[in-house]
Amino acid sequence: MINTNAAAYANGKGGILSADTLRIATGATDGSYGRVDNSAGFIGSKNALSANTGEFINGNSGTVLGQSTVSMATQGAAYDNSGGQTLAVGNLQIDSGSGEVKNVDGLIRSGAMTTVRAAVSTTPPPPEPTEASKARTLP
Repeated sequence: MINTNAAAYANGKGGILSADTLRIATGATDGSYGRVDNSAGFIGSKNALSANTGEFINGNSGTVLGQSTVSMATQGAAYDNSGGQTLAVGNLQIDSGSGEVKNVDGLIRSGAMTTVRAAVSTTPPPPEPTEASKARTLP
């Protein structure tokens, strides 16, 4: 499944949207799972969002957003959020099993609990705060 370059749609607001619950499944009858490419795309749901796929790419300013919970399962394939955003108002779970979760220059955030399950995680540590970014007490 390919959902790239949402800004290129005629109204500039393209993507996959649901006013309720959104479920994405790319499983085939032979037990294999297809790849989802959401590079520079948008996948959003007013309520819960779940995806049961093979490799999931959400890079290059791609956005996955659930106004409730978000659950992503890649069946041992990679979840690549490099340069993308995966966001949930409620709980957020990314399960790549024996696969890798890549989050270089990306954002994975929830308003509640965030759980990432992966054999390997490529997520660099946050940068050290600069003097300008540290909290200060005002006089």
